[in-house]
Amino acid sequence: MIGMQETFVRKRPMLGKTFPKQGERIKVEVSHEEMEEVKVDNATLFLARFRNRALGSFEATRFAHGCKNGQRIEINGSKGGLVFELEDMNILWFYSCEDANGLQGFRRIQATERTHPYMSPWWAPGHIIGYENTFVHVIYDFMKAIDEDRTPLPNFVDGLECQRVLEAVEISRQEKRWVDVNEIV
Repeated sequence: MIGMQETFVRKRPMLGKTFPKQGERIKVEVSHEEMEEVKVDNATLFLARFRNRALGSFEATRFAHGCKNGQRIEINGSKGGLVFELEDMNILWFYSCEDANGLQGFRRIQATERTHPYMSPWWAPGHIIGYENTFVHVIYDFMKAIDEDRTPLPNFVDGLECQRVLEAVEISRQEKRWVDVNEIV
C-alpha cells in the first residue's frame, strides 16, 4: 500500500481540564491565548493491492463538511457494484451488469425484509432499524460465539491487523514508498 496524510490545522487553542470531585462533571476550558501543536492528521488517503490483485482506495478526513457521520463503502467488480452509506444505513445500492440493456442502473434495496441479516427479531418489513440497534447485534454475535465455543468476530486479532495497515500507511507516508503490510510485525 501507499499512503498520504496531511495535517491542515497545525495549532489549536489549548484545552484545560479540571478534574471533578465525586459526583461533579469534568470542566473543560478553552484558552484562546495558549496554542498547542496538533499531532494528528486531518486527512489520510491510501491505495492498496490485495493478494487476489484487486485494488482498493481508502480515504478518511476530518474535513468532509456536510457529512455528519459519512462512512461509505463502495465495492466494484466485473459483474456490478454495491454501495453502503452509514448515514442511510438501511439502504443498499446495487448495480448488475447482467441486467438487460436499457434497464441497467443502480437499484435501491431497502434492507429491512425478514430475509435480510439481523432483521428477523425487529419490526415489520419497511420499518428501519437505527444506529443503536447495531450495538445490540454486536453483543448478540459476541454472546452467540461464546455459546458456540468459537472466537467472536471481530476480535483483538482483527484490531491488530487493522493497526498493522495503519502503521504501513504511516511508514509509506514517511518513506514515500509502497509498503507491504507483511513488513509490519
